[in-house]
Amino acid sequence: MVVADGILYGIFREKGPDIFGAPVGRKSKIRIFRLSADGNTLTPVRGVPSLQFDDKLYSEDLSADEVTLGKLAVSDKTFYIEYRRELFKCKSGTWKWSSTGLIDTGEQPQNSRKGIRLAVSGETVYAGMRDGELLQSLDSGDNWKDITPNLPLSFSHFKEIIFADSAIYISTDKGVLTSQTGEHWRVLTDNEGERLIVAGLAADDTTVYGVCSTGAYHLDSRGKWKKVSPEVPDGIRELVFANDKLYIITNQRGIFHISLKNEVG
Repeated sequence: MVVADGILYGIFREKGPDIFGAPVGRKSKIRIFRLSADGNTLTPVRGVPSLQFDDKLYSEDLSADEVTLGKLAVSDKTFYIEYRRELFKCKSGTWKWSSTGLIDTGEQPQNSRKGIRLAVSGETVYAGMRDGELLQSLDSGDNWKDITPNLPLSFSHFKEIIFADSAIYISTDKGVLTSQTGEHWRVLTDNEGERLIVAGLAADDTTVYGVCSTGAYHLDSRGKWKKVSPEVPDGIRELVFANDKLYIITNQRGIFHISLKNEVG
């Protein structure tokens, strides 16, 4: 799931029927839904066609511990999704899925079920590849530039990439980086100069949050990590911000939340 322009979107996989109308599981459809304004109903996004794929290939990918269906990203009514290592997009007006030409051939990180890490704002798209390469597109994925040499850290893989306001934030296994343009980067630290290796990033309009084994943090007015909670559950999978709370999704123990009222500053 992903939030864009205040709307929650999600990817759903539907089994397709055979010619007699009985589900046989040979084909599946990927559809994108959005949450209604009252928060009670998920409905298909009007105009966005489904993606159809072969269940046999899907099963083969799962048995090989491969990511078949990757992250969804949305901006300006343009939808991006990774399927079998290839990045596709669907833009309002044309309303058809087309390949961006971006294919990730890197090795899948061990013990990771994440594919291409995506962040998009307007026509700017960042793609963090499996092998640690960072690509940037300034024209909605039509052309790509490798900006990995601009990064000030050496690392093995990406954990998360998000936009907050006009800046991009990238979490890696060696620390968190930020940039305004993708050209010049800064490594984020706490007040003691220590890097945080965060498991997840989240943001409201301008405030960035991170969570790691030592607690939950936000970036203060000086761009330093400040702890807002000393305790977090183990096995963190994702971090989401909503309604002045951080929601932590774990691998085995469910969902936890932390209230952040009066904590930002």
